[in-house]
Amino acid sequence: MPSEVALFLALGVGISVASKLLQFVPGLHDQQWLGNVIVLPAGAFLMLALLLALPPYRELQSAQATRPTALWLAALACAAMLSFQLLTMSVVGGRMQGILFVVPLLGAAGGFAVLWLRTSNPPA
Repeated sequence: MPSEVALFLALGVGISVASKLLQFVPGLHDQQWLGNVIVLPAGAFLMLALLLALPPYRELQSAQATRPTALWLAALACAAMLSFQLLTMSVVGGRMQGILFVVPLLGAAGGFAVLWLRTSNPPA
């Protein structure tokens, strides 16, 4: 496992565990808001670990000419993850206006899909 993958995976899992401790452990329960906030970067770290574990993404990232594309892909993937987290947190929390997060979720996921497909299948 490449060191970047291990680092982002460890950060994501560690922050997720800390988030759950802050949300559910008696005595720390008054810090629930903090647990809800720190789970957001945990999702981004886990998404980055997933991307960096994919050989096609690592090729994009390692080549100087395609590094900007790799950065855009990472930003779109993290934006989709963040939108999904906010959507689920809002809806599960009873705030139905959170369903509006489906718009940036679909935009970021769609942008990622289009860019990924263009990159992996360049026009002839």
